Amino acid sequence: MRASAIAAAVLAVVTGAGCGGGSGGKTTATAPTPTPVRVRVDRNGDRQFQMGDNPTGIVAAGGRILAASVDGTVTRVAPAADRILGGPITVGDETADIAAGDDAAWILAKRDDPDTPKVDWFVVRLDPASGATRVVARVLGYDPNELAVDRDTIWVTEASRHAVERFDARSGRALGAQIHTGPEPWGLAVGGRSAWVGDSKTGTLTRVDARSGRIAGRVAGFPHRVAGFVEEVFEIAVDNGSTWVLRDGTLVRVSAGRIIGRAHLSGLDNTGNLGIGVGALLVSTESRPARVYRVNPRTGRQLGTHARPIVFANAINGITYLDGSVWVATNDGDPGTPDEIVRTTR
Repeated sequence: MRASAIAAAVLAVVTGAGCGGGSGGKTTATAPTPTPVRVRVDRNGDRQFQMGDNPTGIVAAGGRILAASVDGTVTRVAPAADRILGGPITVGDETADIAAGDDAAWILAKRDDPDTPKVDWFVVRLDPASGATRVVARVLGYDPNELAVDRDTIWVTEASRHAVERFDARSGRALGAQIHTGPEPWGLAVGGRSAWVGDSKTGTLTRVDARSGRIAGRVAGFPHRVAGFVEEVFEIAVDNGSTWVLRDGTLVRVSAGRIIGRAHLSGLDNTGNLGIGVGALLVSTESRPARVYRVNPRTGRQLGTHARPIVFANAINGITYLDGSVWVATNDGDPGTPDEIVRTTR
């Protein structure tokens, strides 16, 4: 999820970020620090790892946990060793989102050019094992929200062009024309040969055929902006034939092109995150204290084995699952200070 606060960027930009969306950029290897940073264990038994300020997402890729932050860095954790791998990896002046592919993490990263008013966004590929980075594609607009990667295709929602953009994950080449799913595309997930795109202004969920890029269907009936302000977030997850949408404090299940159920979890606020666990849909809040719910992906109800949410002191800006643990990127709300990756088995 894209973080709401914008931190001042003071770190260097990845080498080769000036390339366009063609042949990709120069690979930059990030050398690990000699001594890995050890984990801190709190009174709940949760493992806590320091990361950059204001998380923009967290994913599991290549057997590692990777968390991106607004300050333009990505932090890697080795779950088996309970340690941070190397130092923070700088991928740009700022990040907007992070996604997991089969063997890599992909980051939406911004590069500010001090000599021009132009702001450029790029898709950066990060190797989870080595920490090497490569700029793959240049986003065609200046206000991207999310990205998703499926097989060899990168998907990006781009607000300034009111469209979804697709790129070849190897070459960075743009794939076809931009796809206009609505005036304010926000929310993106890919799975089951379809991409799902939310729109905060129309309150619709659009299905795009992942192969052709053609719009294959649209589902209406989600909260949207009529007058005043509605939180501009669609959180979307795809699991076993169902598409789940977290919108305006409600968990909505979509199947066969229609809404088939709504779930209201006690304490769920208007913003949050979705993740997929083993036999569970993970739902987290961005309030403080934050909560994580483990939901039956067939019924939308909390699992009987985990009938109570996991409570965290700080807000949650991202959630994922790996090696029997729930991993969250937490935000203490204090700009300019490091935040934390937390691993829990509660």
